[in-house]
Amino acid sequence: MLTVSFWNDAALSRWAASWGGLGMELVVASNGASPGALDALCRAGARVVGTGGNRGYGPALGMAAGESGGDVLLLTNPDTLPPAGFAAENAVTASRPGSILSWELASGSGSLLRTGGAWPDVGWVRRQVLLPARPLWRPGVTDWVQGALMLIRREDFLDRLGGFDPSFPLYFEDVDICSRARALGMAVARIDGPPFVHLGGSGAAGAVEARLAGFHWGLCRWFEVHRPSDHPEVRRLVLLKCRLRSAVFRIRRPAISAGYTLAAACISEGLPPVLPNGAGGAS
Repeated sequence: MLTVSFWNDAALSRWAASWGGLGMELVVASNGASPGALDALCRAGARVVGTGGNRGYGPALGMAAGESGGDVLLLTNPDTLPPAGFAAENAVTASRPGSILSWELASGSGSLLRTGGAWPDVGWVRRQVLLPARPLWRPGVTDWVQGALMLIRREDFLDRLGGFDPSFPLYFEDVDICSRARALGMAVARIDGPPFVHLGGSGAAGAVEARLAGFHWGLCRWFEVHRPSDHPEVRRLVLLKCRLRSAVFRIRRPAISAGYTLAAACISEGLPPVLPNGAGGAS
């Protein structure tokens, strides 16, 4: 049972309390946490693995997986909580060799979330230049599952897939690993059963710039790796989107404007965003 911390003390305490009594090994990769949050994790029996800074979500989970002793890994966000009655044997029974699996996710109010879904395409990117990005969820389509909740055998995750690709430090690491898994003939699917709860909002306050830059970097990077013929057009569209929105938000919401500016700079220079280290989002 793995997760990542980044100055999200309330979410971590809730995660530890929810998962701590279910008979699972708990391993937390710490990209940053307060002493109080670390104490709560220790009381719940969790093992904390220091990452030496903010390594991003996927790379930090890979470090946690390397320290885990279990054959079955359940990868979660710190704001992903189990349904009533869930126990360790449920994960072990559900896991399959050569598979990345997940369950449905619901909000705190119980509404099902549209997560995972179809592969991104150029039309999806083009639409979001002027309009909000739509979910990639499609009825009956599970090309990929969200990294907030993934069930996978340790051997498949670490040895066969090499963990999450570190060139996706924040966002699209889940789409990438499912792409690589399918290319190797692995299955990607949802499991029937009660939905898990994904509360959302567990990122550190003040990290909006890194999140915007990470999303758009990850989007372009996925096309570069998995749809190289479409990458030049996607890069052009994403740069246009980021530059337009940077200008639109410059006066009213300067932090968002700065995030789009950073995203455009990262994509133009071909360098992933530098993630913040401090609790307030400072690098």
